Amino acid sequence: MNVRRLAVALAAALALHVPGMTPSPSFTLLSANVGNLDALTGGPCADWPARGALCVAADEDEAAASLKARSPDVIALFEVLPTDGDASARRLLGAGYTMVCDGIGGYDCLGLNRERFEVITVATPPQPAACAGKADFAAVFSVDVLWDGVPLRFVVAHPYQAFTDEEDLCREAQLQQTFVELPLGDTVIVGDLNMDPDRMWWFFASPEVWHANVGRGRPFRTLDDGMILPDPTWLGALTLDHVLVRGLAGGCTTLPPLADRMDHRARWCSILR
Repeated sequence: MNVRRLAVALAAALALHVPGMTPSPSFTLLSANVGNLDALTGGPCADWPARGALCVAADEDEAAASLKARSPDVIALFEVLPTDGDASARRLLGAGYTMVCDGIGGYDCLGLNRERFEVITVATPPQPAACAGKADFAAVFSVDVLWDGVPLRFVVAHPYQAFTDEEDLCREAQLQQTFVELPLGDTVIVGDLNMDPDRMWWFFASPEVWHANVGRGRPFRTLDDGMILPDPTWLGALTLDHVLVRGLAGGCTTLPPLADRMDHRARWCSILR
């Protein structure tokens, strides 16, 4: 636990005992890529776009039970079944959430507790020119809300999974959308960024967008502060799933995948004003 996170925890604890003090408003957030490795293994899901997404009923039931057990205030879901994204995401979220999905392929969705968040606007910018012909479902979108009456912006990001330098230009452009073009005021960035800033910067240029915008003296801080190498979230190898904030505080832990066949671990966060 780093010094800032310890200070937040102590302040919250003191607020329970000191007359006149109240705890800082907070909410819980769970982020999960609910897809699988069918894109590599060839089954049992149908061909693209279903392959690689949440396309097995048993997985959906298991993931829905995991979400219900934790009942987070905010749920970010990546790789829902795109041909049935709306219905798939709604079955996962259950009642009590306002749901919004990206405007590119409906592949990624955000659920917000209706009692705590009022959705004001949702915007999905066009894919960058560098993504033409290669990123049919990769998207970044923003959701402006009132959180207990106070403005807050979520940026939900799932940039292109690049394997070559040419493809990395697309991922870099979508990371630029994530960190520079879409944030406004107090912001939470949540996403499967398809990029590990600590392990991948040796091989690709796109992590430089992260390093220009995250860290001491920069606009955003990761809620993994204090960890030299955050827990891998993808196949025990790379940390691709991230939650970052501007103007807020908090911390995150890494959970097991929501269902056995999923290739990403989930993130569980508490975010404070």
